[in-house]
Amino acid sequence: MAPKRHAVAGAILPAKKVKRIMQEDDDVGRIAEKSCVLAARSAEMLARDLIEASAADAVARGSAVIDIDDVKSAVARTELFDFVREVVDVLASKPDEQAGRKPERATKPSPANPSAPG
Repeated sequence: MAPKRHAVAGAILPAKKVKRIMQEDDDVGRIAEKSCVLAARSAEMLARDLIEASAADAVARGSAVIDIDDVKSAVARTELFDFVREVVDVLASKPDEQAGRKPERATKPSPANPSAPG
């Protein structure tokens, strides 16, 4: 398979999707494809940094799962993430169902313990 034009090694986000998102803003006019590739790669790098910082907090508290409190902590201590602080604070204050997260699935009662939640 031939490499895509303007593809960046290791890029995950498709530039065309990023372009479509950028053009949702009425103030944005035409966008060069190379600009979309750069924006996509920048978003990936930012996400990677946020995930790594959040994962460090999860590991520090002995968990293998990153939760919203780990993200909130990473955002609070890293100046680079100041622009998402309000969003994280809002999501952290909402119950799981309202924050767009699936609630934890209830376990089925086992035959040995029919009173277990389910």
